[in-house]
Amino acid sequence: MSFDHPAVHSGLVPLVVAFLAAGVLRLALGAGRGPQAASAAAGVGFLVAYLLTLGLPPWPPSGALQKLAYVAAAGLAIGLLLDLLRAGVIWARLLGVLALVAALAWVFEAQVRQADPRALLQPALLAAGGALALWRVAGQRAQGVAPAVAVIVAALGLAGVALVSASLSIAQLAGALAAAVGGFALWSWPVARFPFAAGGNFAALIPLLALAAVTTLLTKAPVWALAPLLLVFFADLVSSRLPAGSGRWREALQPVYLAVIAAIPAALAVGLAVYAAGGGGDADLYLR
Repeated sequence: MSFDHPAVHSGLVPLVVAFLAAGVLRLALGAGRGPQAASAAAGVGFLVAYLLTLGLPPWPPSGALQKLAYVAAAGLAIGLLLDLLRAGVIWARLLGVLALVAALAWVFEAQVRQADPRALLQPALLAAGGALALWRVAGQRAQGVAPAVAVIVAALGLAGVALVSASLSIAQLAGALAAAVGGFALWSWPVARFPFAAGGNFAALIPLLALAAVTTLLTKAPVWALAPLLLVFFADLVSSRLPAGSGRWREALQPVYLAVIAAIPAALAVGLAVYAAGGGGDADLYLR
């Protein structure tokens, strides 16, 4: 398989880069701050994949996909800083919601400038759902790899939605984000080592939510088709009740249960996107 193959750019590269970056962060920052900052590696993997897929975006960016790169870069910097400062959950939640609103306002800049309530409805719904997802994930940093698994499944679901909604480029980026978070998650399965801390929330989850906004803006996918993806971040309420033994055995099985349960609303989102697209469309790598 050639290095230029899309599967390499959006799969293998972000996974390997994020895995290596997490190890480097752990070694460079030591036992005190290293584990806390390791989840920022997912953002590193995603940005590398973005550059390989779409190239370096200009400044100022002229489109939503170009803005996404700067959202991810800013999220990586802010999340890493918060982890280095050992910011608590409440700060991660509050600053995360503010950063999300700012990112979506930038992505939907044209609609925001209209100041028309009808034009603002879509950004408002995405902001509300995204804030709820971020608030929940930010409070789960002590739950091992579970938050990362939820982000991975949501990203794969979004990739499916984008693919059936006629955007191969967005599908590639969503897949790359899933792979990057997966590279980080490999360090914490089957034994949890690193928390999905502020670095993960800002460098991976906020770009994922911004990518969802870009999907509704540039494809046929309506906001309601993405609604089931919000349930992915609550799937642990079901998976945690399934029998998994105890100790290390439970620690290894719970993420698998979570992935299976979370895949149900993710698949539903893809199904709704197929319905909204009237049976699907032709993917276009070069979205305007």
